[in-house]
Amino acid sequence: MRKIAVMEDFLTKAHMEKLRAATERLGFAVDFYPKNVLPDEKAGEYEVISLAEEGKHVYTRLDNSRIQNGLHEALGRHWGDGGVTAIDRELATETLRAYGELQLDSAVMRCKLYSLLLPAYTILGDEERQKSLIGTIVSFLPLIRAEQSLALLLLTLYGCTDSSIYYYHAHELIDPWSRESSPKKSKLSLIRRLADYDRWLKHVGIEN
Repeated sequence: MRKIAVMEDFLTKAHMEKLRAATERLGFAVDFYPKNVLPDEKAGEYEVISLAEEGKHVYTRLDNSRIQNGLHEALGRHWGDGGVTAIDRELATETLRAYGELQLDSAVMRCKLYSLLLPAYTILGDEERQKSLIGTIVSFLPLIRAEQSLALLLLTLYGCTDSSIYYYHAHELIDPWSRESSPKKSKLSLIRRLADYDRWLKHVGIEN
């Protein structure tokens, strides 16, 4: 079942039960975290994060497969001969409208956020904001403890910059997963995306 994390100090038991009933009808399980603290090691389990902000709930769906897959495919066209399409640019603009002003404390969730924003800037050709975010990400990398979150950001940097540095670091983390007997779905997704970037950026066959 898909899962929602709710970080809120002031929900009563009655409110929690109403929220639980509502989310279950939509096919979600909900967990509550007081004091707005969601452990980094747990954040990857959730598709929706609810944050308390001035007494209001802000629901942000970072695991939006339509946007993730659409941005990924648009990056392929970005590196191809034809370039991005108007639909690609519309999706990138939609991504920035939905997530561009979002502030998150969790390292795992920041990784997810940056993995959406950087492709959007790249697709739109916004070099100033792209470079600024790359600087933010690079300074953030040493703080990431979760292996898959680190792999996600290194992969995003590679796919958006074609940098040999991020190419090697991404392969260093992700290549061993392909030798696992039964890698998790999240790992398989990163393995496939890395293979796509190698093909689009014409790095297939390079020895790591």
